[in-house]
Amino acid sequence: MSSLDDEFGGDIGFIKPCDINLVDKAEKQLGFQFPTVFKQLYHEESNGLRIDNKIIYSIYDEKEKKTFSENLQRINNPETSYWFKFKPEIFNDYLIIGSDGEICFAIYRHRELDNPTIYICENPNAKKDVILEKLDFGLADLIKVMVDNAFN
Repeated sequence: MSSLDDEFGGDIGFIKPCDINLVDKAEKQLGFQFPTVFKQLYHEESNGLRIDNKIIYSIYDEKEKKTFSENLQRINNPETSYWFKFKPEIFNDYLIIGSDGEICFAIYRHRELDNPTIYICENPNAKKDVILEKLDFGLADLIKVMVDNAFN
């Protein structure tokens, strides 16, 4: 992350890392223990980021205004999320971690991996079948793709 900040810091919106207690609180609220790579991101690197219209959602932090509108807790609550309006049961199996406004990025809740595979959903608000496509990479590669799409 530091190399991204050095190279694109003016064009990538980083939120300062959050306290580990906030990470623990978010895990309890979401009913999900974050994989190691996500704990490291939020606590050591950045509490979410924005690249153009692409977002890795932050953990809600009342002291950090940038986490107010779109954050993990809000976006993964079927009552407040704009994702999966017609299929809220998907939140039982997937945790939304980011989006580009039209598609969302998620991880599967039921695997204990340090660096889980990212899923992409191009039709999250379909009334019939919602399709989550498993990608062949994890969080770091997702961020690289986000950067490549924005700057290349």
